[in-house]
Amino acid sequence: MRWLALLFFMFSSGCVVVPPDSAWTATSDTASVSDTLLSDGVSNGPRKYDFLWVIDHSSSMCKQQLALSAGFADFLEALKKNGEADVQMAVVTVQQIPDTSTASGSVTVKKVGEFNHRAASAFPPNCIEHYRAPCFVDPPNDATTPSEQCRAGFNFQFTAGKNYQMPATSLLNMDGDDPAVDSAGKPQHAGPPYGDVLRHYAPYLAVPDDSKANEWRCVQPTALSQVTNDNGSINSYCQRHCSFDTECQKLLGNQSAICYTPGGTAGDPKTSGCMLPPNTKDCPDVLPSVVKNDQLDLFHCIATVGASSSVQSGFEGGLRSAWIALDPAGANCPGGPSIDDGNGKSIKNPDCQFAQLVRDDAYLVIVVVSDDDDCSVDLKISLAYESPDEKIAVKAILPTEDWNSCQSKGDAVGGNRRVNEGNCLYTKSKQPIPADYKCPADCVVGAADYDACVAAAELNVQKNRAVDPRFAPVSDFVNRFRGLKSDQAKVIFAAITGDSPAQAFQGGKPQFDKAGSASADDAQKVTDASAFYKALRHNISARQAPYVCAGRNGESGYGSRYIEMASGFGQNGMVANICNDDLSATLNDLATFLATR
Repeated sequence: MRWLALLFFMFSSGCVVVPPDSAWTATSDTASVSDTLLSDGVSNGPRKYDFLWVIDHSSSMCKQQLALSAGFADFLEALKKNGEADVQMAVVTVQQIPDTSTASGSVTVKKVGEFNHRAASAFPPNCIEHYRAPCFVDPPNDATTPSEQCRAGFNFQFTAGKNYQMPATSLLNMDGDDPAVDSAGKPQHAGPPYGDVLRHYAPYLAVPDDSKANEWRCVQPTALSQVTNDNGSINSYCQRHCSFDTECQKLLGNQSAICYTPGGTAGDPKTSGCMLPPNTKDCPDVLPSVVKNDQLDLFHCIATVGASSSVQSGFEGGLRSAWIALDPAGANCPGGPSIDDGNGKSIKNPDCQFAQLVRDDAYLVIVVVSDDDDCSVDLKISLAYESPDEKIAVKAILPTEDWNSCQSKGDAVGGNRRVNEGNCLYTKSKQPIPADYKCPADCVVGAADYDACVAAAELNVQKNRAVDPRFAPVSDFVNRFRGLKSDQAKVIFAAITGDSPAQAFQGGKPQFDKAGSASADDAQKVTDASAFYKALRHNISARQAPYVCAGRNGESGYGSRYIEMASGFGQNGMVANICNDDLSATLNDLATFLATR
């Protein structure tokens, strides 16, 4: 019974018991690569990393792909800071259904989970530069009407607040000059009070903007009341039309910028705009599926997977795609990881992706870069259709209309907690007396009715659970990826995805930790995630697209399943916000994180 007493002591004293077969090994956060020694005290050589990058190629990912490519050199330097590194890298998209036709500007996905070996040579019209701003023209959608709001507001930025990347209230009447109602007399929508706002938005201009008002246009929803969403995110945006490349190069401070007109006449205010094209002119037509140490200058080629607006690319399943890419018994490893060379000797199967990327003595690092959540379906559901009949069968299992709304669904285990809280808020908004319907956001810590409020709110959350047996539980993928190596501590998962950037404030001042990093407001982050899901369910009109954060490289939905995946890896899991303006800094954080594993 002595072992029972010892076990009781360990739990009661606050010690954490980590079983030998734990999915991760707790290591010191101050350990460095150079600390890794053989038993005789001699360094065991370069640290080996096998990277699988899972990159979103939906139509909103152009800037993120450019930023990823631009920051890669610094990432490598940071990775090697504590010692030499032996690196291999492969890239897959998040797509979980193969394309049925070629989409302009994208890398056509012929086989799900296949390592990318072609660089995108062009971006589609969605990638024309624009910035989110609360603009309007009345009557709506008159693309020929110049927008003084866009011209005057090109330096619009959010200031300190609970969530500095969301607007305060109804921005359309913040100046006092804009109408409080639309042309039909309907009050404009007001988002929640996130923070203060000033009219100066893009600190990214190379030179002051001296363009005229009539060179700007506002793109907005049909109704002015839909310019903002329930969670305060903005649906309207401003875009500058152009006639010459030099205009765009001056405006953006980049000699690669072009004036892009998708059809029609150059300079047409209805279509033209400035664009930063893919940085792939130096890329060969066919790339190696796995780039190694002496080929890493080709990473920007395989990482530029393009951007597509096809319905297949919008049904994102990064976890499923990554597993199909690495499954040693799957479609991308025909015949298994090893084969006979004809002379009785076992060699790596050149047709097996797992064998070509994953080395026994290397860390396997899976990095997802996505501005939307994962919608991986259960692996027992086959989506690899080749014929029209099979396509019909797939749609019967998973209708196309569910592909674009999959982020608001739960999984087979019991649903996403934040989705369920958002569903509670949505249901509350439909109640005859909303105040009588409690959701977690209504409960105030320290209030006399706090306990009763929490109990009532939890009942309502459970009533609104989003459970869909077609979607695979995240825990399934955690276990599968862990099982790819005998030493599970050598499997690492990192998610660069959307999250609330809510920062802690005290006395009106932002708070920082001892290391100088911004302190998060965890309670506000939960509220932001729930409000995002409410908006995702409620704000479904044309051109309404709620997001949980925004930054220099665009907006992002809440990546709940990717965040949950990282959590499942314990100390071997990392989450970074894709909305951070400086992706190079995020990649540097990833390199530092890897050095401590």
